[in-house]
Amino acid sequence: MEGAVVAVVDIGKGVVAIIIGQAFGVSQPWLLGAGGAALLGHSFPVYVGFRGSQGVATVIGVVLVLSGELLII
Repeated sequence: MEGAVVAVVDIGKGVVAIIIGQAFGVSQPWLLGAGGAALLGHSFPVYVGFRGSQGVATVIGVVLVLSGELLII
């Protein structure tokens, strides 16, 4: 059960980063930059001494919002 909650939160990080960028109307390269920043923040968190996890779920969240069809394939 805890693993499912962690997965949803990690996917949510990527989703929220892109949705906030889209709300401000930024272009596609900046959205990809926001997704990359979310990935870096997940993989190297400052508050844990730059030791994070792989960030696969965060990338899934980014791809889910930017191109959901790609995720299905």
